Amino acid sequence: MNRNEELKQKEQLHAQIAAGDYRKAGRLLEDYLDQGGPYDDVLAIYDADIAQSLGDSERTWAAIRQGLLFHPENYELYVMLGNYYLDENREQSWLCYEHALSCCRVPEDRAQIQEMLRQLTEDCGVSAGPVAAVILCRGKAGHIRQCVESVRHALAGCAGQLVVMTDRCAEADLSWLRQQKDLVLAETGAEEQTSPAWEKAASFVRPDADCLLMDSDTLLPEHALFWLRMALYGSPAAGTVGSMSGRIANSRLAGPIAAAAGPDGLNRLARRINVPMRYPCEVLPWTRGAAVLIRRQALALAGVPRQGFADGVLTDRDYGKRIEAAGYRNLLCENSFLLRQEDEAAALPHGSPDAAGSPDKNGHSKCRRFLLFFAGNEKGYYQDTKYFTGQ
Repeated sequence: MNRNEELKQKEQLHAQIAAGDYRKAGRLLEDYLDQGGPYDDVLAIYDADIAQSLGDSERTWAAIRQGLLFHPENYELYVMLGNYYLDENREQSWLCYEHALSCCRVPEDRAQIQEMLRQLTEDCGVSAGPVAAVILCRGKAGHIRQCVESVRHALAGCAGQLVVMTDRCAEADLSWLRQQKDLVLAETGAEEQTSPAWEKAASFVRPDADCLLMDSDTLLPEHALFWLRMALYGSPAAGTVGSMSGRIANSRLAGPIAAAAGPDGLNRLARRINVPMRYPCEVLPWTRGAAVLIRRQALALAGVPRQGFADGVLTDRDYGKRIEAAGYRNLLCENSFLLRQEDEAAALPHGSPDAAGSPDKNGHSKCRRFLLFFAGNEKGYYQDTKYFTGQ
């Protein structure tokens, strides 16, 4: 099919949809695809529109996902995804409309999306909380600047707050941070321990905000934060949600991550991962990684992670246990993929792997402490709604 024929058939298809003749539009779409016409995000919109009119929810969702694989910034597809979630989860629907608004540059369409958000908020009492990103500034000099820029971009569409906590921060970075008027800087002195420093940073967080805890060598690609929020609001049981990255992966992503060649390859991989997934969340005893999103109610009950352990791995396990004790669950979000800046020191932020067997200041083996910590704490597997995977 040549370009002119492709455009002609797309115009005919659009005309039938505009006229409300979805059955004829469906036949035209089938003919178009049978003739080898390319399927792109525009065709995905038509496909989803036809499927929705025919009451085929599975086809609707599949078309939206396929379209976002072609063009992850297509705001019309996020609007359609919001429509899809209206009867299932209105908080997720609200998030989709908000994300569509952040991707939209057409004034008339922005006004329509804003009206949809207003109706959900004022007429239905539905909304999702803002996000407060708390960044721990440590690692290589200069990393905090790229991290802050990526977070700024991610928070632009969701009325977020940015808090940076200094910890072994380079003087040049500290000077730069003090000049940034749109962030809260929680400076910690050399005499302060890490745990009180986290508490100090958390004291600046808005009480109505979900909290994103991050390391400064983390970059938020497009849509990574959005899908974390979708996972958090996918179930009222979700207390923490962690992302995937090149260093945190399950078996499904091990191959693609290994095949990705360098930062550019991982960036392309992120665009393929940060799209709708039917069952994106796995329930785990704890979350770990460079960025964890915490529900504000869970944060109020469990507080911030305690980092006074000899091995930082235990910090994650301790916090996961506290989140569960507060009545929530810890999730791994498989369609939120983060990027990490090249930093050999940050690759092992809590010490070298062989440090686990060395004695601490009291002469106790850290491995022994680990075993004692987990004694009698087997939780088994969870069963939950369709939003969670069988694992």
